[in-house]
Amino acid sequence: MNLMPLTNEDLAPLYLPGTIRLPSPFPAVGDLDLQENGAQYPGVEALGALLVVRHRIWPSTKVCWTIRVELVSAILLTEGDKLDCATAKWVFTPSVPKLRSLPEASILKGIVFVPENAPVMMRIEMGTTASESADYPIHGWLGGCDPCKKVFSYESTMGGPDKG
Repeated sequence: MNLMPLTNEDLAPLYLPGTIRLPSPFPAVGDLDLQENGAQYPGVEALGALLVVRHRIWPSTKVCWTIRVELVSAILLTEGDKLDCATAKWVFTPSVPKLRSLPEASILKGIVFVPENAPVMMRIEMGTTASESADYPIHGWLGGCDPCKKVFSYESTMGGPDKG
């Protein structure tokens, strides 16, 4: 039996179900940065190669997602800051060697598809005034919940009286 050869577009339905795209919303495009050394922390196994997706959503606001390369289902690479389906290129189950071998590897841009339940570290970087940043409630959340002591209270997170 002679089967018709499959193109990358034909293969997409095998890799994309159950995934979400970063950045979002579609057709947003992010800067992709391959970090081959991964990260090591005391007492934690090496994470391996990481892929960082950076997306500027406003002049003063940037969102960054960090994903282990082994968890990425597909990447739709673009040649610029806007998605052009005529020139976009699919990379399925990317690996470090695959990504490193791309001719444009130093300036990758695109959309990354990861399984819905993949662990992702998300950072939001935003410009603000010193006054606004001091009043931002996140500082209370950083030390208010100790999972080892199983302590979580309104007082420890927001500085107010514990209501129960």
